Amino acid sequence: MNTTGKDLKLSSGAVSKLILSTAGQQIQAECQQLAPDGIQLGNVVETSGYKLPCSKVYHGACKNWDNDSGPCETVSGFHSMFGVVNTFSFNMFV
Repeated sequence: MNTTGKDLKLSSGAVSKLILSTAGQQIQAECQQLAPDGIQLGNVVETSGYKLPCSKVYHGACKNWDNDSGPCETVSGFHSMFGVVNTFSFNMFV
């Protein structure tokens, strides 16, 4: 699970950057192919893991944590995304 902005640009954010640099540019290209106009907050896009040691990556749009977004709103967004991800068929270890 990777949280990102609505534009799905993986060049922003520490985790997204690490995913992009490890998986390769194909993962960014797939995000843009699946959602050329981006996604809404709380929505999720599933991509291949490419060079990552996983078969799939779930990219969810979440608000940035800043002065306008407190922990309750952010945690609520995570719960929404995990609810969407749980509709996919996979095992998740936390």
